[in-house]
Amino acid sequence: QGVAIFRTPLLAPAPAAVAGLLPDAGVIAGVLADLRGGTRDIDRDAENGTVMASLSSFDHAANGAVVAWYQDPAEPDEDSGTLLRQSADQLGMILAQVANKERLEVLSRTDALTGLLNRRAFYEETEKAIARARRTGSPAALCFVDLNNFKSVNDVLGHKAGDEALVVVADLLRRNSRAHDLVARLGGDEFALWLEATTEVGGRVKASQLEADRSLAERFPVAVGAPLGLAVGFAIFDPASGDTVADLADRADRAMYAAKRRLKKRVASGGGATDAATRQAG
Repeated sequence: QGVAIFRTPLLAPAPAAVAGLLPDAGVIAGVLADLRGGTRDIDRDAENGTVMASLSSFDHAANGAVVAWYQDPAEPDEDSGTLLRQSADQLGMILAQVANKERLEVLSRTDALTGLLNRRAFYEETEKAIARARRTGSPAALCFVDLNNFKSVNDVLGHKAGDEALVVVADLLRRNSRAHDLVARLGGDEFALWLEATTEVGGRVKASQLEADRSLAERFPVAVGAPLGLAVGFAIFDPASGDTVADLADRADRAMYAAKRRLKKRVASGGGATDAATRQAG
């Protein structure tokens, strides 16, 4: 009556692919539980029919399962188990290829050092976010983040410390974003945030929080008067505007460099924490 393919983890109750009819959810849950427990092949009677299943594997590791349902009066014949096992063997190779393709896709979109989105993936996802914001009529903010005095970390503490500093920045940005926001490393010591449903006031507050954070300066002391910190510039997306990603990026980039100049003047004059919450950042 039907057949379903499940991928690991086999805890997932929803099949990756299905054709025809399946038994009720309780029967499927029992089959998956037995497969998780190490049973390789299943052939059992169920209410109004028979269910058969076989684990698929690749390189001696289970990676999925194929489940077939025979509803009364249909029933499996003596060759059905062999056919299902052969299908599972083929499925194991196919699922391994799918998983490898997915891994390559993730790698192509991910910054290797920080695990954040890379530049290409960030701009692709931001395009989608802009389209959503236009549909919902919700504002948003594109933030560009740059490290002040990052060169000093490499010069004074070494490149390993420089890499560690970039990872710390990535973690800081993750903590200061929500699940539906976007966080990326654009390259070098430049990062970006897309903040959903964020107004100009919200953008200022976020810039203030990030620029006021002193954890980088404390963890990576490089020079008196030139502490490691963040400069943040942002551009607000108006859903009624015709702004593109390029337009927002240009404004955010100019605002970020303006923030860098302001912060350098503040340090040179002996000023304290930034007052980004009360200024126009971009």
